[in-house]
Order: sequence, then structure tokens, then C-alpha cells
Amino acid sequence: VPVRDLRNHTAEVIERARSGERVIITVNGTPAATLTAVEP
Repeated sequence: VPVRDLRNHTAEVIERARSGERVIITVNGTPAATLTAVEP
């Protein structure tokens, strides 16, 4: 997910991570971070 999409659609991206998806955040097309759900 481009960082711009994360900024513009934060709630939707977080929901994707909460549902189990491993979301990779990119900056200029390069992977920069991973967003995952917190394990209980």
C-alpha cells in the first residue's frame, strides 16, 4: 500500500490488517514498513 493510500484511507487499511492481512507500506514503490494485527 503506498503511504499516500495509508494517509487517505487509514481506517480501511487498518481494518485489512485487523482481518489478518499483512499490509506492506511502500514509499516511492519501495517497501518501508509492515502493518499487522496485534496478537492477543
